[in-house]
Amino acid sequence: MTDRPSTQPPPLPGALNPAVPAAPRLQVVPCLTRAAKAFTGWWIPLCLVAAALVGSQKWLPEKLLGEDYRMAMSYRDVWHSLSSAASDETAQASPLDRLLALHEEMLERPAPLLAAQRLAFKTLAAVGSVFLLVCFLHTLLIILSRASVQTHKAHRRIRENSRRSPILTLSYIVLAFIKLMPFFAGGLVGVLLAVGLWLVVRGPLLPVLVLLEFGLCMLPAAYLYVRLFFTGFVITEESAHPIPAIGRSWQLTRGQLLPLACLFAAEVLITLLGLVTLFIAYIPGTAFKYTLRASAYEQLRALRVTGGG
Repeated sequence: MTDRPSTQPPPLPGALNPAVPAAPRLQVVPCLTRAAKAFTGWWIPLCLVAAALVGSQKWLPEKLLGEDYRMAMSYRDVWHSLSSAASDETAQASPLDRLLALHEEMLERPAPLLAAQRLAFKTLAAVGSVFLLVCFLHTLLIILSRASVQTHKAHRRIRENSRRSPILTLSYIVLAFIKLMPFFAGGLVGVLLAVGLWLVVRGPLLPVLVLLEFGLCMLPAAYLYVRLFFTGFVITEESAHPIPAIGRSWQLTRGQLLPLACLFAAEVLITLLGLVTLFIAYIPGTAFKYTLRASAYEQLRALRVTGGG
């Protein structure tokens, strides 16, 4: 007796098959609750530090850059006065002719010009130093925010990661470039497309089209950024090397696009709040963003362990 072919339909894949459980999803509300609870212990010192930095913006550049800063400011005043005089006397001249005339007059004042040149080199060095300092502080914020959501051995982990902070900072810099370069590329493509639209389209529809094409250009960068959301925590907890951290973050964020998009939107709102408050809320806002990510990272690790991922 020959066997008849089975008439049973093949099993449905994934969540459509009731026999196969759906992948566990990241819960956004518990992440926000846990992050807010963990953040209550250290938001006041961060606000004081932010207020001190904002209050020092007027005198800090002069203290760091010295006499060249004051000379360059006088150079700026002379330049403005010459610009006003040139605009009054040579109103019929072209902008290029006025610029050349101003340049010739400023060459007769070498002291402010040399001060401005020295200031440019000092500014480049200061920007590089500040960039390294900011990356180091971001690394410390990652370590502290990760420890704030942990329930045990938090102080020991802070000490261990603090000793590794130089190598962690280097890894953070590499990962920051990897995550931000798509945004720069998307912005460049957006500018080129905006110029093309300006040449082709005129009228009230142009701003809408420009905003739409900029959003479309930024979508791939935002997707990559969300998939690399937890690289900063991976380098402190699992592997300090950037490439394995990218792979691990990609694994943790698989199937979690919607909740991570909600967290990304919350971070964008927090960043805008920092800009609106003249950067007073930037430092505590950045710390809360990392605390929110740490809470999501802790939850996703637990989901991967229980789900076998």
